[in-house]
Amino acid sequence: TTSALQSDVQQIYIRLMTEPGDFITYPNLGVDLSLLYGMPQTVQTGEFGKKLIRTALQREGLFKGRNIKIDAIPTSHDTIRFDIHVLSDVDQPITLSVDQGLGA
Repeated sequence: TTSALQSDVQQIYIRLMTEPGDFITYPNLGVDLSLLYGMPQTVQTGEFGKKLIRTALQREGLFKGRNIKIDAIPTSHDTIRFDIHVLSDVDQPITLSVDQGLGA
């Protein structure tokens, strides 16, 4: 990447779109949002998903101590969207979204 902002976006995206174990050399990289599959569309499910995402972003220390805000937004009876807002090192906000089906 050519900037700190682009690097942050790439690193967040990699963690959101990778499940732990996908990369042999980085076994803890990623977030296992598939754990939400089969859960009901509730506030508790959203909070659990937010915890999974926050843990994945802070696990290796890359985003530890950074201002991270995560919103869980029900988009249908069986889909939830997580909007992840991170203040970058260059003080520009980054917002990425990921949808997860609940299969409910």
